[in-house]
Amino acid sequence: RRNLHPSIPTSQTEKERSIHTNRKTEQLKHNTTTTPPQPETPSSSSTMKYNEYYDHQFRRDVGKALKSVERILHVDRNPQLADEVDHEYDNKYEMADLLTNTTIISFTNVLERLGLTTEILKAIDASKTTTLRFEASDSAEFLSEQLVEVPSNTSFQTKETTKTSGSMFAATEKTTVHNVVKKVKEYHWRVTVSWEIYLYSGNDATGTKTSLKSRKSTIMIVTQTKDPSLSPRTDHSPIDISLNWLLKMIDTNLLAAQFKVDRQSKDTKTPRRNTQIEDAFAFFDELCDWCHKVSTHFEHRVEMFITMHNPAKEQPRNINMLRSIDVSTIFCPILPLMEETGSVADGSDPSGAEQQSMLSMKPATSTTSSTDAAAAATTDDGMEVDNSSGASKQSPMLSSVDMQKLINEQIRTITEAIAKLTSQFPAKTLDRLVSTSEATVVLLCHHVDLLKQQYVHGMGFIEEMLKNQLVAAIGKTVESHDLDQFMSYHNAKLLSRPPQAFCHAIQRPEHSPEGQLSIEAPDSDGKMESIETLCRQVEADSVLEIPLNAATTLELNGDMNLHGWVKHRFADTKKSYDLIARARQFSSFILIVGNMAGPTKLNPKDAIIVQNKDELIIPLLLDELPTAKEFKDAIKSLSPEQQRFAKAFRSMQLESSVFGVCIVEIKPQLEKLLGLPTDALAKEMQMMQDLMKLFIEYQVPSDLLSFDGLPTADVHSKVGNVKAHVKAVMAVIEAEKKKQLDEERKKAEMELEMQKAR
Repeated sequence: RRNLHPSIPTSQTEKERSIHTNRKTEQLKHNTTTTPPQPETPSSSSTMKYNEYYDHQFRRDVGKALKSVERILHVDRNPQLADEVDHEYDNKYEMADLLTNTTIISFTNVLERLGLTTEILKAIDASKTTTLRFEASDSAEFLSEQLVEVPSNTSFQTKETTKTSGSMFAATEKTTVHNVVKKVKEYHWRVTVSWEIYLYSGNDATGTKTSLKSRKSTIMIVTQTKDPSLSPRTDHSPIDISLNWLLKMIDTNLLAAQFKVDRQSKDTKTPRRNTQIEDAFAFFDELCDWCHKVSTHFEHRVEMFITMHNPAKEQPRNINMLRSIDVSTIFCPILPLMEETGSVADGSDPSGAEQQSMLSMKPATSTTSSTDAAAAATTDDGMEVDNSSGASKQSPMLSSVDMQKLINEQIRTITEAIAKLTSQFPAKTLDRLVSTSEATVVLLCHHVDLLKQQYVHGMGFIEEMLKNQLVAAIGKTVESHDLDQFMSYHNAKLLSRPPQAFCHAIQRPEHSPEGQLSIEAPDSDGKMESIETLCRQVEADSVLEIPLNAATTLELNGDMNLHGWVKHRFADTKKSYDLIARARQFSSFILIVGNMAGPTKLNPKDAIIVQNKDELIIPLLLDELPTAKEFKDAIKSLSPEQQRFAKAFRSMQLESSVFGVCIVEIKPQLEKLLGLPTDALAKEMQMMQDLMKLFIEYQVPSDLLSFDGLPTADVHSKVGNVKAHVKAVMAVIEAEKKKQLDEERKKAEMELEMQKAR
């Protein structure tokens, strides 16, 4: 078994075939191009990202939130996760709209705590781009340098003896304790920090702007080194985010969120995978990035000045850091909940809910469009669907009143969290770098991040629920090979001439097969299966030309078939396809592969003789060409010269994109070459092996072996004549081999005697 490309993996079936010691496998790589079908979605949808969804973590978080929901709603209410409630497909789209609108209102509640008011919202010019900007600067002014004496824990004693003359007492001794004092230089600074959050329209940020929240504070800090990081003034780069998408999703007249997925768009695949949800994800990502940068500024840059305060005389510190702010107590209303229809109060509380948020939730429709069908319908497989009630079903979605209660709970918990900050941080009126104002901004920024995570998990839950329900209906997870089986089954039902397996016997009429040619790919179990192609026999008006070199061209006659293969792509899965040729024992043929340069011309790339149980594997490397639409879009911005070159190059690619395979059986060609009648070599196995050996290994001219008798001789005489020529040539070769062997033996004996003589 010969493997020309050991880097190409070998399937289990191929390994089992390797037990035959007289089998060899040659693998040749061949490049061919295919043009993929026109995609259904535009290029923008192909880049849609699917955020990671962690089911266990999400259900755990929702389980905790449901305990709060039980306290918020009526005591007899029983909202549950959507996959635990009977609902219809349209309800999933309603859930996606509800989650997105709830997220919009929740973010607006955060912006309201940052200073956005109803008057400011209505005054925004919708014809211009509205930008939310955070701007900050700080400065450190050097005041003085002082030398401070700092007591240390080190001390020493001195003794002094005093003796008075004429005294009757002995000498007196005085002990003095001296404390060591360390002199340290202190550097005094005045640090001023200012920041502002404001809105502006268009591109003129220095003109008219609407300030939402700002503060300026000054403190004195003491350091023991003259830190070079304390610069006289630092103007930080502004942090901007465009609010255009958010403002489009808000009806400023009704002050209500108005997001809705366009279900009729061709880009809409599922409640999660559509252009509108992708735009929402893009804005929420940008908003979270903006909040992260703002909170980082306070947690690192502003608090840096506080941590730098290091006077020589140590003072007790009891400072709450911004990084220790806890946002877990704030309720997140973004929950994919439904409720069984017919429950108490029909899914709403008669007491209603007072709106505390700036925006409201538009009431959802109480019926679903899918229930407006006839009373009874019959599916294709004969299963009946009973809609005999004639009445529209009530939606299992939570009502707008219920959602308003959940949003009010978010507002209440935000208010409590901000109130808690007043006992942990100084008031904003005091000269402190970090006050309740900065702490509130950091708290709200962290809450925005949690809201976005909950929204991502909620939308991921809808997509995962849809997938699980489909898997439960089918009974398995559909993979690439399942799609191939599905298309094969339906093609057989829909087409009058369905695709057939590309597995063809290499044989002449009324003769046994010489071998087999197929294009195969591994299935789910690793077994090789043939692809299915549409086939049509081509009536050739002329011979097929195969140019071998500038001086030699083959002209072949025979059957010609045109195959069409629709390659289905499933997600990002990739399959390997191999052109496989197998020869039977005592059989041989020539395999030629290349590209069709026209209806009657094949440009050969490779050719090989397959014989005596050989198995030839040629991996097909499929290079996709852009579709006509993709090509047109790609070249429209090129220069005229570049467009002409691209079109000419594409024309060349398309002309050579048809993969051509030619089979030439050797036995009938040898009969013509040697002047023998048809089927004269059919049963001459030994002579066929000798002829193949003479032509391939020794390259003997055919004139030495061809029939040279009378044309009227019978078949046996002609075969005997050729057989005699073969025997004579083989005898000459054997004699020549024996002669060479004798010469080599004498040389070896002479070298051995010379070694002994030494």
